[in-house]
Amino acid sequence: MISSQQTEYEFELHLAGISKINKNVEDRLFLAGCDDATLSSQNGKVSLVFSRESTSLKNAIISAISDVNSSGLSVTVLGVDLCEPNDTGHREELLLINEMIQLFYPLEQKP
Repeated sequence: MISSQQTEYEFELHLAGISKINKNVEDRLFLAGCDDATLSSQNGKVSLVFSRESTSLKNAIISAISDVNSSGLSVTVLGVDLCEPNDTGHREELLLINEMIQLFYPLEQKP
């Protein structure tokens, strides 16, 4: 059996559909599997900063988006940023992931 090495990835999901952070939002995201993220709000924009272990950045982000979507909240992921802006090794992969998010959630459908 081949074992895949886990790496910790730090990234931020930008969310739409939540304007305020409250106990209900925190609890639902935590119970959905976002217990490795910090929820924050600045200027009316809400985001989750993850520190997630996975075999790849793509898998870490996909699993985080899946967890957010399973929370039962009416929320849309607008995009993803890396927490370490100097991480040039993942820049192309991140651009592709953000393009995929735009395809799945076209701008006109976002809250």
